[in-house]
Amino acid sequence: MRSSLYVKLAKTNIVTNRKTYIPYIITAVLTVAMFLIMANLRFSESVAGIEKATLQMILNFGVIIIGAFALIFLFYTNSFLIKRRKKELGIYNILGMEKRHVRRMITLESLFVSLTGIVGGVIIGLLLSRLMYMILQKMVRYDNGLDFEVSMKAIWITLILFGGIFFLILLANLFTIQMTNPIELLRGGKVGEREPKSKWILGAIGLVAIAAGYYIAVTTESPVAALNTFFVAVVLVIIGTYGIFMAGSIIFLKLLKKNKKFYYQTNHFVAVSGMIYRMKQNAVGLANICILSTALLVTISTTVSLYAGMTDMIGHSFPNEIQVALTGGTDEERERLPQRVDEFLADKGHPVKESSYYTLRDTVVVKEGGKLISPALYGSTPTTSQMAQVILMTLDSYNRNTGQKLNLDQNEVLLYTNDKFTDNELTINEQTFAIKKQVKDLENDINNVNVQILEQSYLVVFNDRETILGVLPEEDQDIYDTYGVDFNGSVSEKLEMSESIQQLNQEFGEKLTFSSKENATKMYYVLVGGLLFIGTYFGALFLMATVLIIYYKQISEGYDDKERFGIMKKVGMSKREISKAIKSQVLLVFFLPLIVAVVHVFFAFPVVRKLLAILYLENVGIFMIATAVTILVFALIYCLVYVITAREYYKIVE
Repeated sequence: MRSSLYVKLAKTNIVTNRKTYIPYIITAVLTVAMFLIMANLRFSESVAGIEKATLQMILNFGVIIIGAFALIFLFYTNSFLIKRRKKELGIYNILGMEKRHVRRMITLESLFVSLTGIVGGVIIGLLLSRLMYMILQKMVRYDNGLDFEVSMKAIWITLILFGGIFFLILLANLFTIQMTNPIELLRGGKVGEREPKSKWILGAIGLVAIAAGYYIAVTTESPVAALNTFFVAVVLVIIGTYGIFMAGSIIFLKLLKKNKKFYYQTNHFVAVSGMIYRMKQNAVGLANICILSTALLVTISTTVSLYAGMTDMIGHSFPNEIQVALTGGTDEERERLPQRVDEFLADKGHPVKESSYYTLRDTVVVKEGGKLISPALYGSTPTTSQMAQVILMTLDSYNRNTGQKLNLDQNEVLLYTNDKFTDNELTINEQTFAIKKQVKDLENDINNVNVQILEQSYLVVFNDRETILGVLPEEDQDIYDTYGVDFNGSVSEKLEMSESIQQLNQEFGEKLTFSSKENATKMYYVLVGGLLFIGTYFGALFLMATVLIIYYKQISEGYDDKERFGIMKKVGMSKREISKAIKSQVLLVFFLPLIVAVVHVFFAFPVVRKLLAILYLENVGIFMIATAVTILVFALIYCLVYVITAREYYKIVE
């Protein structure tokens, strides 16, 4: 055969199969473009100057995830293409074309698709890179502007990565053709036509896995524990989702089939019998749609919540404009610190408006029974459930910041805890203290002290500094005195003051440390703005994948149902009855992943809220609103996708 004939056949095949090829090419172009944009940002020198370590870490994570996703997703979508082409390729074999001829034709088709995807993706990626620069600049609030540039390193990485992916896809397709005989190719589209068996073991595994994942998500108490359990819960839910769709759905439908009163009705008979066969072929696709939808909803709602709750997070972490902490200073230095800070600000024209002064030690201990033990004295490695946060504070600090005038004896303490503690005494490192009062509501008694990061947290108020030193081991006696101040001024003035006040190191030495709300705000916007950018980016990627899987599912089912549609007409069903039956089963199957995804998000809500608490986002209302709005918007897009793809489905069927 002449080479020109192969080229002509390849072109004809792409045009003939345009309903499957065009969406695949568009997806390839968009995937390449999204990877190139992310890589271009990652290797840009101007972006590297924006809090380099933090933002580059986020962008590097984005490059890795998108690259891995592209590999898996393009292979997955290619499986739809090759499945629909099997019968056609089988016919070529029957008509006399040898496998080497078919392989050459498929190679030319793949070359055209891959070149179109890579070249088109690179062009669109370069065109959109400037827009992405501007969006990133807006999200991280970088005021100095970003110089747009094209990274040749990013282009080369994109070309090598996607060239490799498309080459591996081609090898997989050629291997499939080589290992399959013509008869199997002709029957390729009919695989799975026999009624599937009820896989009770797989269904039970799926049910147990998803129940375990939900249980972990709902019962996790502390933010730190949530870090350890979240990914375990995610893996269990993913396993459970595949088990439920692949086995549980078939078991449920067969139980409906056994219910004669329900099953032997026109609509129910057609819908249930159709879905039983449909589930065997499409269970994995439906599970993928469900998991992608869940990932999209959780990612978008979480990052939007972080961005919207920025003010609360910064206010909780940095209650004052400037905080100065003195660690292990002398009595004279501790007494002089507030005065020197006030004098310094006044000399610069920014007198102190409000202030707070604490003497405390924030540490982690091991809780064993009713005792709190320093890890250095415990003697073995504690479990996460044994760890507790403890803040040791002087009575002067407590009274000064609460306006109270309480007194304590040397062996007495005040206690706040989120743990169930009913004893009248508290033992810390073998020293026992009587609890004079247990504070019930920390927020109303004392501000600006961050408690409740661990599942078990304690605030213990002692009579004086010496008593605190007496209960701590020698290597853990770094009590610090923190002086926080607020003053009037513009953002630039506050940033300038946070830099200039560090001159006090000349008087107090390196034991004096500084923190600034405005500097923290810049860092938070880089971190959270970067996460929002990545989250939105991933959301767009997951949405694209979801839409394409839905489209191919509808197209595949359209071709499968076309024959069933004709059979139903031949046995006497009217066109209206057939349309109604098919529409009911398509609607149910189509929206099942969305319903399950929303259930997943509902159960994930508690553990994600705990994770957000690590960053001091404790405003549950913000997270609830962000989640609800995200679900609503996604549901609307999902419905729009249904309308568009269903139209193609009915065109094929009818």
